[in-house]
Amino acid sequence: MAQRFTVTARLAEACSAVGYRRDIGYQTFLYSNVTEVRRVFMFLIEQLPKDTTDSADPETPFDRVTDMENRILENMRQQLRGSWRTDPSPLDLRNSTLGWPSRSRVNIPFVTQRNVTAEIKEYWLRRSGFWDEEKDEVDRNLPETAVNAEESILKLQAYYAQHKSKSAFAEDLEEHETPSSLDQLDAVQQEIDKINTAIEEARREQRELQSKRSIVGENVKALDSVTEKLKEEKKIKERTHILLENPEVNVAKLESIIAAAGEKMKKLQTQWETHRAPLMATLQEHQAKNSDQVSKSQKVVDQIESARHKSEEVIVDLQTKSA
Repeated sequence: MAQRFTVTARLAEACSAVGYRRDIGYQTFLYSNVTEVRRVFMFLIEQLPKDTTDSADPETPFDRVTDMENRILENMRQQLRGSWRTDPSPLDLRNSTLGWPSRSRVNIPFVTQRNVTAEIKEYWLRRSGFWDEEKDEVDRNLPETAVNAEESILKLQAYYAQHKSKSAFAEDLEEHETPSSLDQLDAVQQEIDKINTAIEEARREQRELQSKRSIVGENVKALDSVTEKLKEEKKIKERTHILLENPEVNVAKLESIIAAAGEKMKKLQTQWETHRAPLMATLQEHQAKNSDQVSKSQKVVDQIESARHKSEEVIVDLQTKSA
C-alpha cells in the first residue's frame, strides 16, 4: 500500500508539473474514477508533441494514445526494476558498505559500549528489530510484486500488438476533439445565408417604409393647408359670433372703426398727393430733358448717316473716274 501511495503521489506531482490545473492527488489514481482518469489522460495527450513518429516499429500504426501508453509502460517498468525506497536509511547497511553515502565523511569520536546508557541501547535494539521485520517483509513481497507487474506489462504489450488499429477510446477522442472541417464550413455558410436573407428582408422593409413615409408626408402637407384654411374660417366665425352677441353696440363700434379708417385713408391720400406733386413735376422735367437729349442724339445719328452715304457716293465716283 505504501508503494502504491508513493507511485500515485509522484504521478499526481508530475501531472501538476506539466500544467494540469484541476484538483489532482494520489486519490485520483489510487481510488480511480473513470471520468477523472479520462480527463487526465486527455490532458496528457494534448501535451504530447504534435510531430512525433514511431520509428522503432514501422508496422505498428502511430497515434497519441498508443504513444502515451508506451510511455506509461516504460515508466512503470523502470520503477518496478528499481528500488521502492528512494532515500537510504541509516539502519539499512546491507546495500551500502560505506555507511551513509549521501553525507560527507565526518570525524565521529570513539565511543565504547560503557559510555552508552541502557535506555539508548534499548531504543536502538527496538528500532533495529522493527526495521528488520519491515525490511524482511518488503524483501519477501517485492519479487512476487515485480513478477506480477512484469507479467501484466507483457500481457498489455501483447494485447496492443494484436490490436494494431486505433482503440475505441482514441477514435472517441478524435471524434470529440477534431470535428469535420466540412461540417464547420457548411454551418458557417448556412449562417452567412441566413444573415444575407435577413439583410435583404431588412432592405425590403426599409424601402416599403420609405414609400409609406413619403405618402404620409404628402398627407401631412395637405392636412396642414386644410388646417390653415379652417383656422382662418374659425377666426371669421368667432368675430361674427362676437358681433351677433350684441348687434347694436357692436355694429356701432364697427361703423366707428370704419369711419375712422376712412378718415385715415383720406389723410393718407392728402399726404400722398402733397408728396406726389413735386415728384411728378421733377419727373416731367427729367422726361423733357430726356426728350431733348433724345432728339439731339437722333439728329446726330441722322447727320452721321448722311455723311456715310455721301462718303460712299464719293468713293464710287472716284472708282469710276479712276477706271
